[in-house]
Amino acid sequence: MNSLTNKTILLKIRKQELYWNRDKHITLHNMKINITDSILNHANK
Repeated sequence: MNSLTNKTILLKIRKQELYWNRDKHITLHNMKINITDSILNHANK
């Protein structure tokens, strides 16, 4: 493998990690909202 191929693969991996981290962040955020919602709903009943 030449260095250009290596760079391309590394960039792809880095991009995937960025997307994965962003998705993970969004998921965590949604989970927090859901938990807060259910606590509020429970308190309102």
